[in-house]
Amino acid sequence: MSKRMVFRSPGKGFGRLLALVACCFALGAWANPAAPATQAGFQSLAFEIPGQTQRTEAAAWYPTHQAERALRQGPYTLSAAPDAPALAGRHPLVI
Repeated sequence: MSKRMVFRSPGKGFGRLLALVACCFALGAWANPAAPATQAGFQSLAFEIPGQTQRTEAAAWYPTHQAERALRQGPYTLSAAPDAPALAGRHPLVI
């Protein structure tokens, strides 16, 4: 009596995992290891919009060379350089 081997499709989960691994490799190849290390700059913004009664608040994160420090924002502790100067040049936008 011989046993018959049955191969099954790994399913959608495996395809998603494979796509994630491929993206990680692509991002790793895109990064420039020779570039100088950068830190995260942070600015908290508040402004008023005409016709609205409440102020609108936003936050901006950007690359900088200034050293990061622990920064308390509400219930969160962040690692960032508050009000640091932004690096010159073009940088990717992350939304």
